[in-house]
Amino acid sequence: MAGFVTLATVKQWFATNTRTARRLGAPLIIGEFGLDATKPGALDYVDDVRNKAGKAGASWWYWSNDPGSWGPYAPDGGWAPLADHLARKNDG
Repeated sequence: MAGFVTLATVKQWFATNTRTARRLGAPLIIGEFGLDATKPGALDYVDDVRNKAGKAGASWWYWSNDPGSWGPYAPDGGWAPLADHLARKNDG
């Protein structure tokens, strides 16, 4: 259920903010959408936000310098699974 609610919330957020950006003649920029990437469904959420941003023509960034579950770096300094999801080509 939580995954469905999250997807519905992201969909609604994009619909509302895309309309607002168009009405104002302004760009749509997603500033932060970070999370604990080890939680169930977290990487699906990252993919969903990135894909919806691509479809909306929005810019985004994901900033984190934290090694571990919130960042793209593993504690050993290598890449965490989140890095692969951030680097993927958008489906949008």
